[in-house]
Amino acid sequence: MPGFAFPAAVLATASRDYASAAQMSDLARETDTAALAAELERLKAERDIYALLTRYCRGQDRLDLEMVRSCYHPDAHDNHGGRNDDDAYQGGVDGLLAWMHRHVSYGAIGQHFIGNFTVDVQGDVAFSEAYIHSASRRRDQMDKPTMSLIYVRFYDRVERRDGEHWKIARRDIVWDSAQVVPNPDDSWTPPSPPSLAGRRSDDPSVELAAAWREETDSDAPWLGI
Repeated sequence: MPGFAFPAAVLATASRDYASAAQMSDLARETDTAALAAELERLKAERDIYALLTRYCRGQDRLDLEMVRSCYHPDAHDNHGGRNDDDAYQGGVDGLLAWMHRHVSYGAIGQHFIGNFTVDVQGDVAFSEAYIHSASRRRDQMDKPTMSLIYVRFYDRVERRDGEHWKIARRDIVWDSAQVVPNPDDSWTPPSPPSLAGRRSDDPSVELAAAWREETDSDAPWLGI
C-alpha cells in the first residue's frame, strides 16, 4: 500500500496555525507578566504610602519633628484645621512643625491610631484617605490635667518625585469629633520605667530598636530611628 502524505497546502496551513498559536501564547504570557508587574507596583506603592502614615504618627507621638518633616515635600501645604479658629493651622511645613511643637509639648503621653485606609495610585501621584483616632493625656493652659480624644480623617495628595520615596504634597484634615475632658492625676497610675512611654530618646522603643539592630547586625533603621 503506498505511503500516505498530507498535501503540501494542508501542511503549510497547519504550520501557520501552529506558529500563530505559539505567538498568541507568548503574547498572553507577556500580557500576564506585565499585568502582574503592574499589580505588584501598585501594592508596593500602597504599602509605602501606609508606611509613610505610620512614620508621621510615630514622629508626632514621640515629638520627633524631624521625622514628621521627612514625611512632607519641602513645598507641601497642610490644612490641619483645629477645634476652633484660634487652634487651627494652614500653611507650609516649617509653620506646621512650630504649631505642632506648641500643641504636642503640652502632652505627657499620646497615641495616633490609623483606622480605615484607602488610596488611589496613579503613576507617581496618589490620593489617600485615612481615619485617625488620637488620645493624649496633657495639661491645658491652666495646668489642669485633661484627656484629649480626637477623631479626624487625613486626605493626602502624595507624590513620588524622585521615583522612589512617597511624600505628602498636600494634606487636608476633616474633623469628625473632638473632646477634651478632665483627667485628674490620680485617675491613672503610670507604670514604672522601663515601660513608661516618653518622647524621642527617652522612650523605651529607642533601646528596643537598638537591641534589634545589634541582634541582627544591621545598620538599617527600624521604626524610623
